[in-house]
Amino acid sequence: MSLDLDMAKKIPIRPDIIVRQAGQISLVADCKYKRLEPDDFRNYDIYQLLAYCTATAVSQGILVYPKHIHHIYEQTRIKNTGITIRQFTIDLSEESELLIRRCNEFADRVFVISDCVASVKNGLLS
Repeated sequence: MSLDLDMAKKIPIRPDIIVRQAGQISLVADCKYKRLEPDDFRNYDIYQLLAYCTATAVSQGILVYPKHIHHIYEQTRIKNTGITIRQFTIDLSEESELLIRRCNEFADRVFVISDCVASVKNGLLS
């Protein structure tokens, strides 16, 4: 599936993760392979994910970073939109079994967020 930011389809976008519910995109995520930088540099990642959310018409986006010093879980509600961007870290230096468990926990979180979005869209939650 080709995704574009603009109507003329000149600006392609490629989220790393796309979650669908009943065939509709409900969440997009992007994985970063760099240190989580000070706020000025992190803002560019948020802008990128905001573009992904806008282009795919979803209200939830996730940025995933490798953990370097401590775990991060932040949530940013974007002004004048219904978009929320969450930021997570995953410790890639953990032993393989623990890393697999952490990745599964992350996937569970993603699906919980996605399920909540689908429930709101279907009028099951308000």
